[in-house]
Amino acid sequence: MDTPSRPRSVRPLLLKLLMGFVALTIGVAGVFMYQRMQIDQHNAAITSLTDSGARLTLTDSSGHTGHAGTVITDSDSPAPTLLATLMRNPTVSVPPVDLSGTDISAVAVRKMIPFLRDLIPKEGENEVGKSYIAVIVSGNPHIDADLTNEMREALPNCQLVQ
Repeated sequence: MDTPSRPRSVRPLLLKLLMGFVALTIGVAGVFMYQRMQIDQHNAAITSLTDSGARLTLTDSSGHTGHAGTVITDSDSPAPTLLATLMRNPTVSVPPVDLSGTDISAVAVRKMIPFLRDLIPKEGENEVGKSYIAVIVSGNPHIDADLTNEMREALPNCQLVQ
């Protein structure tokens, strides 16, 4: 006599699906938290560079430009897309950082290096197909060849403009 086969339990499958969903949720949350941390560092770098004497030209997501400390958006600026909001793209980018003033010392420039490293370059902003922050150092007598080489090594996301 044949005995009827027992139906397979659905519980192991549901448990596996639940564990997969939890792992996926944790992974996505981790990515968003990491991106938020980068954006917060970017914004803190803008403030610190401005406080240190660097002259920044800021560009918002709609292309409006202005100098640090001024409002660069207006009522005509488009609202950020849902994806941009979720991905926490920087709302303000910094195409050039001007260190050419004679009032910026070599010590101050060295202190700015970590903040310059935290800036997030926007694709194609300074040059089509390339992504970098332009750091203008021409005209500053305090920035010598040694400091220039130190900056080139420490700042892979920047191009020095002399």
